[in-house]
Amino acid sequence: MNVNKAGLNAVEAYVQKTATINDGTTLSRTNGVAKPERDEISISKAARELQEALKAVQSAPDVRESKVEAVKKQVQQGTYSVPTAVLVNRLLSVFVRG
Repeated sequence: MNVNKAGLNAVEAYVQKTATINDGTTLSRTNGVAKPERDEISISKAARELQEALKAVQSAPDVRESKVEAVKKQVQQGTYSVPTAVLVNRLLSVFVRG
């Protein structure tokens, strides 16, 4: 049987570079020592800040109960009033748009 030495060198180089263990983890060989290769991700500072802001918004209540109760109380007592300028501006914006 005749074995091509160039083919063996290629196989040996591959084996030295990587080896696969039973669970499928790929190992890199550096100086004969097998080290697990790991996937890495990095999250930018802006993304971390956005994530923190999202958590804060999600944990905040949807309705400010104290304001709702105060308006309800004013309506029930007949003391609730809308400033005339605000009412006129809102009405005009509805009629001008549509």
